[in-house]
Amino acid sequence: MYWQLTSVAAAADAPIHLYSLPSFSLYRTFHSHAGGVSDVSFSADSTLLASASDDRTVRIWEVSPELSQHLARPLAVSRREDGKSEEAIRVLSGHLSAVFCVAWSPRGDLVASGGMDETVRVWDVQKGRCMRVLPAHSEPVSAVQFSRDGTMLVSGSWDGYIRIWDTATGQCLKTIANEDNAPVAHVRFTPNSRFLFTSTLDSAVRLWDYQADKVVKVYGGHVNRKYCIPTTLTVDGRYLLTGSEDHKVVMWDIQSRQVARTWDAHKDVVMALSHHPSLAILATGALERDPVVKIWVAPSALPHFAAAELNGATGAPAAAAGPAQQAAPGVDAPVEQAVNGVGLQAGDVQMQLDA
Repeated sequence: MYWQLTSVAAAADAPIHLYSLPSFSLYRTFHSHAGGVSDVSFSADSTLLASASDDRTVRIWEVSPELSQHLARPLAVSRREDGKSEEAIRVLSGHLSAVFCVAWSPRGDLVASGGMDETVRVWDVQKGRCMRVLPAHSEPVSAVQFSRDGTMLVSGSWDGYIRIWDTATGQCLKTIANEDNAPVAHVRFTPNSRFLFTSTLDSAVRLWDYQADKVVKVYGGHVNRKYCIPTTLTVDGRYLLTGSEDHKVVMWDIQSRQVARTWDAHKDVVMALSHHPSLAILATGALERDPVVKIWVAPSALPHFAAAELNGATGAPAAAAGPAQQAAPGVDAPVEQAVNGVGLQAGDVQMQLDA
């Protein structure tokens, strides 16, 4: 079976680039945002992409038009340089200032967004309208994510608070904060939604038992005091990864809290990363001194690239980089591949399976 992988990169200069892996070829580019793009998110079925922009909008794009015929006609059309149209099938307007983060519900019917206007908004994608405005925080909202079943929504903010919301009613179910009230850079549910990972600008990632209002584990060893750097999990749920302001990627064993691996990933702050949902592949992006997206492939995933080439995929991975540093026993060393020419001054990368 041939697996086509799609990686998307968003940039502060507005375009959104979709790349097809393993050929590393540019698949599509969307241009219609009038401001920088800070976040992107795939729907669960990988057919739609949501983007959050400084132009105060969230836009919904068809990744594969032939696979996503369930929405009504496009509401916005932009033109590529060659004159062909690139259509945003929804333009969600309502935020009073830049939109910083965006997330899909598991069912794909709702999108949540957080903005510099300190609100969280929940959107009905089919109808293209705002269902609910949550006066969530007293500072910009840095992260939003739905729980596994979509019944809860979590938000984090520079005000230092993490809030959990009832998706259906908009009621705030829980508010938690660390003792020093450090600004929240990122927040995500664990796969079973019983706990939360929170990244804060004190160079710490915390695992919260939010029902008991207590921190269960703290992960350190990276540098995060200025930028909203996300976390991601490996497919098996054993390892937690994040970028670092010292240009590294750091991987922890979730249970032991020990650093399992760290490596020099870029020549600038690693502020964007995403793990593939089923393969041992990681995408990373950095700030302007290193304007590339890098795809890190563990040896266990390399056969998928070889199989793709045998099935006629064009292009080939770049030459392997040197070995990663500080290896832990039993942890694969990633092999570096590069997708060049993508500026990521304040952007995001996401990877999803496009079967």
